Amino acid sequence: MKNIEHVWTILCDKSVIDKETNNISLFNLIETLTLNPEKKQFKSLSVDVNLQLVTRIKRPLGVTKGIKNIYIKVDFLSPKKESKLSFEKEFTISQKDITNLRIVNNIKNIIVEKEGEYEFVVSVKEIRNEDYEKIGRYPLSIVISKN
Repeated sequence: MKNIEHVWTILCDKSVIDKETNNISLFNLIETLTLNPEKKQFKSLSVDVNLQLVTRIKRPLGVTKGIKNIYIKVDFLSPKKESKLSFEKEFTISQKDITNLRIVNNIKNIIVEKEGEYEFVVSVKEIRNEDYEKIGRYPLSIVISKN
């Protein structure tokens, strides 16, 4: 997307923004989630996770056009690339001088079918009726405990 650049996306337990410096601290970054379900055989498992997916986007250098609305979509994909969770948010940016935006998405629950590499895919658009453009992804390994 020419007016929006993805800088990073991180999955963590918690994030805190310092009010004086506006810097963000990310705690306990998550790359692998080990699950120990009561039933070892399941078709689909709903897992309470209470995590945060934090994304930083910015305007590329030289872009002076003010972006009024940004629509963010996050999809949680299974190893088969099937969507297991999807949500959208709209942000209004009223100041033209804002060049950096951090978006904190609280993830309370995920759906898991089996062990493997899942991923969060971040997509954006500027106009409500246009298609989303994928700008970032964050892989998450799911391990099912054998105990």
